Amino acid sequence: MEGMLSQEEIDALLEQTREVATSGDPTGGMASEQDVKLYDFKRPEKFSREQLRSLERVHERLARLLSTSLSSYIRTNVNVKLESVTPLSYQDYVYSLPQPTLIEIVELPPLPGPAVIEVNPSVVFPLFEQMTGGRSGGDTLLRPLTDIELNVFQKLLERVLQCVAETWHEVVPVRPVMTRAEQDPQFAQVVPV
Repeated sequence: MEGMLSQEEIDALLEQTREVATSGDPTGGMASEQDVKLYDFKRPEKFSREQLRSLERVHERLARLLSTSLSSYIRTNVNVKLESVTPLSYQDYVYSLPQPTLIEIVELPPLPGPAVIEVNPSVVFPLFEQMTGGRSGGDTLLRPLTDIELNVFQKLLERVLQCVAETWHEVVPVRPVMTRAEQDPQFAQVVPV
């Protein structure tokens, strides 16, 4: 029968699996293209200049892609610009966020752990007005989004996640999945503070 393994081939595969399990090497002894190092956001270490430049390049590409994608989606000129890449602890990040703000918790398989996308209210409300045919440029009160506003904005966030997947594909092919939305930074705990 074509496509079936013989008992000898099955035994060889099982033996290889046991060797990998006992050696603790998940790559099976093969050198990986890129070594992955765990990073503790509770105690941020310094990134090398090369690592920071790489992150900047990826996120500058993401900003360009978002500008194009969001402009076509909401039919107005959107300019997304990278301000900086600055490592800081998650606690410091959470305390720097306005309240309320839109925080989307995202899983990025195959990477472990969640990620966070935060959209400031000063961006959310003008975008929402534009998406729903309202006139932009008016003053907006800082208030939590309604369920309807959240639902409408989820479509835009799905587009953002498509851009994230496309941008990061060259580094790590991720498949972003939205898990939940929060509006209070204190409830968006993705790591212990």
